Amino acid sequence: MEIIYSTSPMGMCFMDTDLRYLRCNEKLAEINGISAADHIGRTLREIVPEIAETMEHIYRTVIDTGEPVIDVEASMTAGTDSQKKRYFSACYYPVKSEDGVVRGVSSIVQEITARVEVDKALSESQERYKQLVEHASDIIYRTDLEGYFTYINPIAISIMGYTEEEVLGEHFTKGVVQAYRRKTITFYERQLRKQIKNTYYEYPVLANDGTEVWLGQNVQLIWEKGQIAGFQAVARDITARVEVEVSLQEAHEQLENRVQERTKELTEANVKLKNENTERKLAETALKESQERNRLLLDSAAEAIYGLDLNGNCTFCNSACLRMLGYETQDNLLGKNMHGLIHHTRVSGSPYPVEDCQIYKAFIRNERSHVDTEVLFRKDGSSFPAEYWSYPINSDGKTIGCVVTFMDITERKRAEEYLLKYEHIVSASVDLLAFLNKDYIYQAVNDSYLDYFGKSRGEVIGHQASEILGQEVFENQVKPNMDRCLTGQQVNFQIWLNYQKNEHRYMDVYYSPFRESDGSVSGIAANIRDITEKKQAEEEASMHRERLAHLVRVQTLGEMASGIAHEINQPLAAIDSYAQASRRHLQSGKANTGKVEELIEKISDQARRAGSIISHLRAMMQNKISNPVALDINNLLGEAAKLAGIETKNNDCNLIFKYSRSLPRVICDEIQIQQVALNLISNAVEAMGDIADDVEKNINVETRIKDDNYVEVCISDNGPGINDRDVNNIFEAFYTTKDSGLGMGLTICKSIIENHGGKLGYSQSKTGGARFYFSLPVEK
Repeated sequence: MEIIYSTSPMGMCFMDTDLRYLRCNEKLAEINGISAADHIGRTLREIVPEIAETMEHIYRTVIDTGEPVIDVEASMTAGTDSQKKRYFSACYYPVKSEDGVVRGVSSIVQEITARVEVDKALSESQERYKQLVEHASDIIYRTDLEGYFTYINPIAISIMGYTEEEVLGEHFTKGVVQAYRRKTITFYERQLRKQIKNTYYEYPVLANDGTEVWLGQNVQLIWEKGQIAGFQAVARDITARVEVEVSLQEAHEQLENRVQERTKELTEANVKLKNENTERKLAETALKESQERNRLLLDSAAEAIYGLDLNGNCTFCNSACLRMLGYETQDNLLGKNMHGLIHHTRVSGSPYPVEDCQIYKAFIRNERSHVDTEVLFRKDGSSFPAEYWSYPINSDGKTIGCVVTFMDITERKRAEEYLLKYEHIVSASVDLLAFLNKDYIYQAVNDSYLDYFGKSRGEVIGHQASEILGQEVFENQVKPNMDRCLTGQQVNFQIWLNYQKNEHRYMDVYYSPFRESDGSVSGIAANIRDITEKKQAEEEASMHRERLAHLVRVQTLGEMASGIAHEINQPLAAIDSYAQASRRHLQSGKANTGKVEELIEKISDQARRAGSIISHLRAMMQNKISNPVALDINNLLGEAAKLAGIETKNNDCNLIFKYSRSLPRVICDEIQIQQVALNLISNAVEAMGDIADDVEKNINVETRIKDDNYVEVCISDNGPGINDRDVNNIFEAFYTTKDSGLGMGLTICKSIIENHGGKLGYSQSKTGGARFYFSLPVEK
C-alpha cells in the first residue's frame, strides 16, 4: 500500500469517520498546497475550507450508505498558484471492517484542469463558427455521397424561398434548371471520381417563386477516417452580383461528437484517468483541424471577410480581404484597428469619425448593417467603392465582436453610370424606341414614342401593338415583319402611320431581335424614324428628275430632227413612187394582178417603216412616271438603235453590236434606259464629226454579265476622246464641251442609272476614243 501511495500520479488519502486525515500521499499534498505531514490528524475543513461543505456531504454519504461515490468534479484555487482556478475529478470508496461497519473513506483525486480548458476552448470555437455560418451572406450546404442535402444554412432558405424541411433530404439537382442538370451532375461525378480536393462551378437554379438564380460555388470533398463521406459547398448568388457575402461552412459536426465521446471517456473509471495526457493531445489536434477547416472555408470565399473585437481590432481575415486591400499576410492586419486603416475617410474626402461608422453601430445597436455608398482604402493609399455587410457576434447574450463582409463594386458602379447615360440617350432620342416581347406586348418605350401617339406610359406598357397602331395596320404590315424578326432576322421596312392628329407620317422602321444568353429570341427592339419630309423630298426630286429627263429627250430628238425627217421622207418618197407605178400599170390596160399586189405590198412595207419611226418618236416624247420591269437588255438596245441608227447613218458612222447571249433580264424603265443609250450614241456621233473622211467611224455597243448581280453595257468610239482637264467634270450639271446644249445630258444619264441601282462611268477606249459604261441589277 505504501508503494501505491508514494508512486501514484493521483492524489490519495484515507479519512476516518470524523473526517480527519489518517494518511495522505505527496501528490494530494501538492494539490492542496500543504505538506503530507501537516494533513495528519487535521479535519477536511481545516485543509480545504473552500470546498469543505461540499466534500463533507460526499464523505458523509459514503459513510452512511456504505456505497462508493465516483467521478465527482470540483474546482478550487489551491496549490502554489493561488490565483489560478484548478479543476479535479475524485472517487470516494468506503473502507469496512470484517463485520461490514464503515471505518473510514479512501479517496483518489485526479487534476483535470487541462481537459476542462480544452473543452472550454472547443466550446468557444464552436460558438464563433456557428455565428459565422448562421450570419453568412452566402449559401452553405452539405450533401452525402449521393448528393442529398444533409445541411443548409438560413441564407439559402432566404435566397431560394424554400423551407428547411423542403430542402433537407432532397437531391441537390432538384432545383437545377433542366438544361444544366446533366452537365452539373457530370461535373461533380468527375470531382468525386478523380478525388479533386476543391472545384468551382456556375449553374442556374430555380427559386421557389420560379425565378432563375445563378450560383457560383466552391465544392470540397469531405473526408472522414480516410474515406470520402460527402460534399461541402459555399455558393453565392452571382445573378446580379449585388447581394453577395461569404459565409462559413459548418464543418465540425463530426468533431463535436468526437469531443463528447472523449469527454465521456475522460469521466469514466479511475483506471482511464491515467490517459488524460493522450486525450488532451487528441482534443488539441481536433481543435486544430476545426480551425484549419474554418480557414479553408474562409479562403475559398470570393468576397473579403474579416472579424473585429469590441475595440475594432482585426481578429481574423481571409485571402480575398488581403488581396483586395493590397496586403501580403494576415500579420499586416491582425490586431490593427480596421476603421483607422481602411475606413477613415468619406467619399467626399472629409474625415469619417468612427462614431458615425455603420460597422461601429453593429456593436452599439447589436444589429446588422448594409452600405454600398462608401469607399475603402488599400495599403497604397488608393480607394475603391465598396459594398459591405456587418453582423454582430453574440455569446451568452453579449456582443463580443462582429464579422464584416465586403466586395469591390468598381465595375458595378461603372455599369450603373453607363446605364444612366444610356437611359438619358434613349430618353433624349427623337427616334421612336420601343421593346416588345414575343406576344407583341410593349415592355418599354421612350418619351418620343409616347409623344408621337399622344399616350401616357401606362396606356402603352403592357398593351399589345395592335392597340396602339390599329388592328389593320398591325395585321397587314407590322405583324409579318415582327414575326420575321422573332426568327432572328434584322428587319427594315417603311410604313405610313397615323399621327395623333390623324396626319399620315412616313416612318422608317428597324426591328432587331433581342437574344437571351442561350441564343433564343425573346423580344423585339424597335427603332422608328419619321422620314416624311425626306420621302416628300425624294418624290419631288424624282418628279423633277423625270421632267428634266423628258426635256433632255426632247432636246436630243430636236437635235436629231433633220435626220429623222430625212428618214421619214425616204419611205414617203418610196410610197409615192410605188403609187405612181401602180397607177401607170393600171392605166395601160394590161394590168397584171400579181404585179399590182407586189407594188401594194411595197407601199405597205414603207408605210410600216415610217410608222415605226413615228411610234418610237412618240414613246420618247412622252412624259410618264417611271415603271421599272424585267426586260432583255439586248432587245432594249436594239429598239434604241432604230432611232440612233438614223443619226449614225446620216453621219457615216458604223453602229456595231457585240451582244453576250443568254444574259439574265434586268430591272429597268425601258424608255429611260433607251434615253441613256441614245444620248451616249449621239455623243459618240458628234465626237467623231471632225474625223477625216477616209477614216472609218465605228461606234461599238457591247453587253456582258458582271459579278453575277449586274449586266454591263459599254458604248465606245474611235474619236478623239475627252481631254484630261474635262474628265473629272463631265458628269457635273451644266458642264459642256459643246458649242451649244444645256450640259445636262450626262448628268441626267448618271441620275437615271443610279436611280436604277447601277453605276455610270467613263474610261478611254483602246483606240483612244471615249468609252462609257453603265450597269443594271439583274432580276432575282
